[in-house]
Amino acid sequence: MKFPEQIKKTRGSLGFIADVISVFSTNWGLVLSFIIATGAGFWKYTYDFLSDPRVQITGNVFLWLFWTYIGVSILRRLSAGIKTIPVPDFERGVAIEQWQPVYDHNSEDAAFQLGVTVRNVTNLPMRIIVDEFRVIIDNRTLPDSPPVESVIARFGVKGVVTPAFKKSAIQGNMKGQAIIRIRYGRTSGPLEREFKHRANFNIRAPAPGSSEVLGFASSIEFEDDSNI
Repeated sequence: MKFPEQIKKTRGSLGFIADVISVFSTNWGLVLSFIIATGAGFWKYTYDFLSDPRVQITGNVFLWLFWTYIGVSILRRLSAGIKTIPVPDFERGVAIEQWQPVYDHNSEDAAFQLGVTVRNVTNLPMRIIVDEFRVIIDNRTLPDSPPVESVIARFGVKGVVTPAFKKSAIQGNMKGQAIIRIRYGRTSGPLEREFKHRANFNIRAPAPGSSEVLGFASSIEFEDDSNI
């Protein structure tokens, strides 16, 4: 036998022995079963008892009935269906889907509003409180609105709108920033998480008397979702 082949066979034997040792060292049920089975084989009274055909028939019939019972039980449970209860998990359960500007060129006192769509991305109903929704346009802002509380169905959406800016505040090309802060969680009990989102946007207001529409573009500057 060549030396490399002998090394391969030696490695194979050692690997097999190592696998056996690993199995026996991690599974005590297997170890005890092996010891009991070995003892039963070498003990004369056990050997004589198990060699009796009547004992063998009894054991086989018992095992057949036992496994038939297990199979029927499994089939009955499968036919009845499996009931599952969703575990509440609201981590990163809120998403900002769309910023929606609203511009009314015929209104002097309420010409511009900014709305946002908030989606519940979890598989459970969610209660939210919008603690802050502030819009800043060229260093101009409006007084804070009171907190808004609502319940969103699973995978549902909720629209939130800011107070309106006057038409005189929306002129030409302008830059702005929107800040929204939402607490959310289960429909009852204390809220568990807080969502923060900050977006930058550009506005191009139509010229007076023109048929142009409002130009609007936004980008995310910051977003965070954490436990309260």
